[in-house]
Amino acid sequence: MSDEPPNPEPVPSPVYDEALWREHEAQVEFVQQLKTAQPRATIAIIAACGVVFLLEGLWNNWGNGRSLLNMGALLSDAVDAGQWWRLWANTFLHYGPIHILGNMVVLWSLRYLEAMLGSWRFLIIYALSGLGGSAAFMIADPNMVCAGASGAVWGVLTAMMALTLRPHGLIPAGIAKRVRGSLTRPLVINLALSFLPGVGLWAHVGGGVVGFLLVYTGLVGGRLHNISEIHGRAPWFRQVVSWVAIALGAAMLISVGWAILAGHAWTDSLGSPSDP
Repeated sequence: MSDEPPNPEPVPSPVYDEALWREHEAQVEFVQQLKTAQPRATIAIIAACGVVFLLEGLWNNWGNGRSLLNMGALLSDAVDAGQWWRLWANTFLHYGPIHILGNMVVLWSLRYLEAMLGSWRFLIIYALSGLGGSAAFMIADPNMVCAGASGAVWGVLTAMMALTLRPHGLIPAGIAKRVRGSLTRPLVINLALSFLPGVGLWAHVGGGVVGFLLVYTGLVGGRLHNISEIHGRAPWFRQVVSWVAIALGAAMLISVGWAILAGHAWTDSLGSPSDP
């Protein structure tokens, strides 16, 4: 997907259809709103992943499975023993520069979903997709260790696709079609790469399914019909959305901190997965 917002269709000729002209105006307004939106949640997530990655380096943990376990990498036995924080903490960990760079570049390219749905809804999609990816990986590969934001990023990617399929009035038809086309190739390529050895296929699938369903069903974003509504006076439902997003955001941050403290990540010792 392009890193720039989609361009509107060319202006209709002087002898134009009124519907085409309205569509063009809608596209121009849509692109302008995208350009002025501030992707605060996207920036916050990238910053948090960056800080955790620097801590991995500070404690000489890059690419070290033992150290990643101490920082909250996902392991089914550990979660079953009560270490619930690994369900989210693992999504902020990465195995090396290429791993984190790839995830963050894709996430940044998808920041326009936040512009369309708002920061709170974007955060809900990201958090629940990450949780869905962790749950799917635990079920499918209970004896493997998992770390990375890929499941959550996959949720954002499929949520964007879902929004082009059921735009709820948020995306003009012409732009929705072009965005859908631009997303198809990355989805197919990333799905194929997910089958490579060492890649968390089920984390990708789990996160992707959750993100897609949240948007396609209208559970997240279904009540919005224009980007400008995000910044208007919020009814009770939007207040609930903000409370849920704040709770999920806090849960993710607490998970990261708890994982570091519980695992004594700054030491070289390996905490037993059975120790909650």
